[in-house]
Formats: sequence, C-alpha cells, structure tokens
Amino acid sequence: MSLPNSICPSVHQGGSALPRDALGETGALDAHRERIGRYLSDTLVQEIFEVSLRLHGALPEIADPAAAERVRAALDALDGMVRRLRLAVFDLDAVAGDATER
Repeated sequence: MSLPNSICPSVHQGGSALPRDALGETGALDAHRERIGRYLSDTLVQEIFEVSLRLHGALPEIADPAAAERVRAALDALDGMVRRLRLAVFDLDAVAGDATER
C-alpha cells in the first residue's frame, strides 16, 4: 500500500519508516501514527466500504448465479479488508496510547 507523501513523508524520501531524528521523540512518533491512522480510517476504510455498499445494492440485479456468487465472494473479501484496516488503526492508537502513558 502506498501512502501519500503528506501522510508518510519519510517513506517518500527513501528513508526508514521514520526519519532518524524522530525515532527517539515520542511526540513525533505519536503524530506520525495518528496521521497514518486517520488516513486509513478516514480515507481507505470509507472508500472500501462505499464500494462494498454499491456492490451490495447491485447484487439483486445480477441474474447469473455464478456471477452473483463471485460478487458475494468479492464482498466478503472487502469486508475482511475493512476489518483488518480498522484493527490496524486501533493497533496504532493503542501503541500511541501506551507511549503516552510512559
């Protein structure tokens, strides 16, 4: 998955997951995680959910049973993606919360 430059600038600069000077700074790390989590939650999850809703709406109009089953399988895959992305966002939040409690 590729994140926009505004979300993950160090990756686009060819560096590590975080710039060296931010690795030791809890505040910078938390801010980085928050930006990624917000991007995942606000953008990617919502876009995948929107596609899923459109496919669910079109499903009754699919006359071919084999095609309908393929769409159902794709919907199951999309639902799984949304669950995994939400878990990733919650994990980022939990790690950021743990860091602020130290």
